[in-house]
Amino acid sequence: MIGRSGVIPDSYSHDAVGPITRYVADAAVMLDALVGVDTEDPSTWDAIGKSPKTYTAFLDPQGLKGARVGFVTNLLGDGSSPEHAVVSAVTRKAVEAIERAGATVIELRIPMADAVYSGKMELTVSGYETVRVMNEYFVSLGTKGKYKNLEEYVAAAGDTDPSVLAGFKKALAMKDPLKNPQYPIRLARQVEFREELVRAMDAQKLDALFYTHQRRLVVPVGQPQLERNGFMSSSSGLPAITVPGGFSPPTGTAPLGVPVGVEFLGRMFAEPTLIRLAYGFEQATHFHQSPASTPSLPGDRFTY
Repeated sequence: MIGRSGVIPDSYSHDAVGPITRYVADAAVMLDALVGVDTEDPSTWDAIGKSPKTYTAFLDPQGLKGARVGFVTNLLGDGSSPEHAVVSAVTRKAVEAIERAGATVIELRIPMADAVYSGKMELTVSGYETVRVMNEYFVSLGTKGKYKNLEEYVAAAGDTDPSVLAGFKKALAMKDPLKNPQYPIRLARQVEFREELVRAMDAQKLDALFYTHQRRLVVPVGQPQLERNGFMSSSSGLPAITVPGGFSPPTGTAPLGVPVGVEFLGRMFAEPTLIRLAYGFEQATHFHQSPASTPSLPGDRFTY
């Protein structure tokens, strides 16, 4: 029901909200239905006049041709484990596919990303905002709501994901979180990080940055996912789109292999560009595969 990537964000300054779909075309259709200005949500006001008539107009199968993409090499694993080596190999093959599709790929390093990833430059603010945001949500439900506030929800939420519940409990334990001096400092660092990423793109005249979404193979459901690069978008506020980038070698427990996600990140309001690049990548590679347990679905090669 609730989580960092779920329906209800627990932070206005650190969450990235967007559709999860099978194909890029599905995501474009969903964005057409999702975007818009909400007079009660100031975070949407900056988007006035910046959304296209339809995102499906950017579903170009040749979308990578002539593009300039920056491959952020320091977002790969350090190679100290087989999981790192597999993901790095899959990601580099994805880069080769981008080049074959007509794009110019420039390898680069963004040192500030290392500082954010390691925690030396802490940008996370969700804990400071969680109680306020969640309480606003419960109040908005009015008499329809089962809970009046986050404290009531946590007390009764036996079926909540343990990691989400732990985050809620930690937030509730904080005293005057919005007055904590670290809160504005981290918000300022988010701006600094966003500006650094845009500078990196501007310096090489890039359409987008490209990197692996997770430095090691994903683990089974229920176990904590580690070494993720999703902070590039969530900590900067810049838009990103993740697409299938290939698979690890098959095993007995993963007959198709383990999927590896790759990500394109762009400037503010660059969703049309990201859709064009991601759709071009998807149509050039066809890496998406449904699990063996998934029944055949209509429109399983949804294209425009």
